[in-house]
Amino acid sequence: MRKTIVTVVLFLTVAIGISGLHVLAWDPPAAVSSNTVYLVNSDTGTVIYEKNADQKVYPASITKLTTALLTIQKYGNALDTVITVQKDDLSPLSGTGSSVLGLKVGEQITVRQLLYGLLVKSGNDCAMVLARAVGGSVSAFVDMMNEEAKKLGADHTHYVNPEGLQDPNHYTTAKDVYLIAKQVMANDFLASVVDTPSYTIPATNVTPALRISNTNLLISSGSKYFLDSVKGIKTGTTSEAGACLVSLAQKKGVTYYAVVMGGQETIANNDVTNTAFADTKALYQWALGSFQTRELLNTGTPQAQVPLLFAWKQQNLRLVPKEQFNALIPTAQSKAAVTVTPINPPKSVPSPVKKGQYICSADVLLGGQKIGTIQLVAAQNVQRSTPLYVFYLISKFFHSPWFKLVCIGLVILLVLYFILTYRHNHRKKAGMRRRKRSKRYPR
Repeated sequence: MRKTIVTVVLFLTVAIGISGLHVLAWDPPAAVSSNTVYLVNSDTGTVIYEKNADQKVYPASITKLTTALLTIQKYGNALDTVITVQKDDLSPLSGTGSSVLGLKVGEQITVRQLLYGLLVKSGNDCAMVLARAVGGSVSAFVDMMNEEAKKLGADHTHYVNPEGLQDPNHYTTAKDVYLIAKQVMANDFLASVVDTPSYTIPATNVTPALRISNTNLLISSGSKYFLDSVKGIKTGTTSEAGACLVSLAQKKGVTYYAVVMGGQETIANNDVTNTAFADTKALYQWALGSFQTRELLNTGTPQAQVPLLFAWKQQNLRLVPKEQFNALIPTAQSKAAVTVTPINPPKSVPSPVKKGQYICSADVLLGGQKIGTIQLVAAQNVQRSTPLYVFYLISKFFHSPWFKLVCIGLVILLVLYFILTYRHNHRKKAGMRRRKRSKRYPR
C-alpha cells in the first residue's frame, strides 16, 4: 500500500527559473517505522520523501542546534573566550539524569570546547553555560532562540530551554528542524564539529582531559549504522520525543538532509538498536543509489511553436528552453516520459524576433506529473517583411474603429451636402419662378 508521501526529485546543475515546489510520489523500498520523516535534496530544497513532516514533535537534544547557532553569532570570532561555570548553570539539571559533559562549578573552559561538548557529547550543562554567557540569563537566551527560529522560517517551533529537556511547550516540526540544520551546516566550524566522531576536551583548571564520542552512530566507523556519506548532525532522545536524528549525506555532488524523529531505541548487551538510525541509513542508501541526475531538456531542441506574423515564407516560430533542464530521477525512468506544456502561450508573435527572446513559460511534466517550470525563448532570429507589414497596417486601418468613424463622418458630410445642395437649388428655382412671374405680369 502506498503511503502518503510527497516526493520531488528536481536537481538543477544550472539555473532554470523554477517557481514553487513540484512533487512526485515514490515509496522507499523498506518500510519507515519512525513517526516523523523529512528527506530533502538540499541542492534544490526539494522533498524526496516525507511522513508527518508538519506534525508537532518534541525535539529533545536537537534543540542544541539553535543554541549553537546563537553562540556562534556572538563568539564566532572569539571561540577561545574562557567562560567560568557558575552554580546557577548546573543546578537546574540536578536530578534530571540527563546527558552532561560533567562541568563543575568554578571550571574555566573555552567557548570552543563548550560547543564540542554541546554537539558531540550532547552535554546539557554546556547548553546552560552557553545560554547564560550569550543571553545574560537563560530566560533571555530562550527568547533569543525563539526569535532565531522565526528568522529562519521555523514558524512552528517554540523553545522553553536551551538543552531540550521535555516540556509540553517545547516543540518543533521535521520541516523546521531541516531549516535550522541547514543554517548550522552553513557555518564551517559548526559543520566540522557535528561531523566529529570523537574528540578530546583539553584539561581545564579542575578537570583532566576528557575523550568524548559522538552520539550519532552513523558517523562512527565501528557502528552497524555507519554510512561514510553521512556528515553529522545531531541526535536527540527522550521518552516523549523518542529517538531523533537530523543528518546530512553527500555523494557525487548531491546533498541530502534527513530528519527522522519519534523512533525507538533499545539497548541490550551493549548493543544499541535505534530505528531513527536504521531508517536514516536506509533512506540515504535508497536516495543515493536509486536516482541519477539526467539532462531532460537542452537549449537546442524545440519544445513548442507559435504562429509567426509578418515573416516571409515562415508561418511558425520554434521555441526552445532558455536553459538546460536537468532532473534527479529514478535510474529506470525513461526520458520519453518528459513532456513540455506551454503556459498561456501567445496566439501569435509579430516579427522581428531576436534569438533568445522570451515568449512564455512552460510546465515540465514527467509521466504526466509536473516537476518544474522553464522559460521558452525564440530559437532563431526572424526578420520582418516590409510589404507584409505595410499590408497589415493598411488592413488594420480599414478594420479599425477610426476608419469606421471616418466613413460615418464622410457619409454624414455627403448627406449634409445633398441636403444643402437640394435646399440651395430649391431656393434658386423658386427665385427664378418669382422673377419670371414678375416679368410676365408687370405692375
